[in-house]
Amino acid sequence: LAGRALPILPAGVATGIAWRASREIPRTDWKAVPLGGPTVAIQPKVSPDGHLLSFITSVSGQTQVAVMKPGTGSWTVVTKDRSRGLVNSFAWSIDGGEIYYDRIIDAPNGIYRVPALGGDERMVIEQAVNPEPMDDGSLVFLRLNAARQAQLHRFWPSNGKTEALPFIRDSDLTFFDLLERLDANHIVAAGKPIGDSKVSDG
Repeated sequence: LAGRALPILPAGVATGIAWRASREIPRTDWKAVPLGGPTVAIQPKVSPDGHLLSFITSVSGQTQVAVMKPGTGSWTVVTKDRSRGLVNSFAWSIDGGEIYYDRIIDAPNGIYRVPALGGDERMVIEQAVNPEPMDDGSLVFLRLNAARQAQLHRFWPSNGKTEALPFIRDSDLTFFDLLERLDANHIVAAGKPIGDSKVSDG
């Protein structure tokens, strides 16, 4: 009986080692590399094609959106207007050709857009914050409803249609990025549904 068990032991040990090795995550060495740019920058976001990096920086005491090519140290401020308030959050358009961003003064001023390499700044939605572009060209954003709650909305620039979504935020509207695109049909947001509705971007 003992003799029969001996040949099985090495096979079992080998199987256990192989199973353990398959569960071990290969070690990844991370190294921080300075990219250049301004000394103060927040909310870094890579462009859809991976070639550019955008971020919020302070210019003469006011936050603006800037863009740089990583590794070159060269960066450009693409928003210039100082009359409409501070930049609070921003997002790349799906095709990477534009950047959507919001501005706030004492309350949300609105969502604007600017070409990715700079140009004319144009308002898209009044009294709104936290733009998040979707694949169909629409924007999901936050705006105060009649009850003064920060409610999710969706806007289609192609036809001007705006739809209120059944979801509200628990906190202040103007707290940097409150929305994040998960995939072509979903966003992630912290808050709660209105009523018993399940939240999806549609």
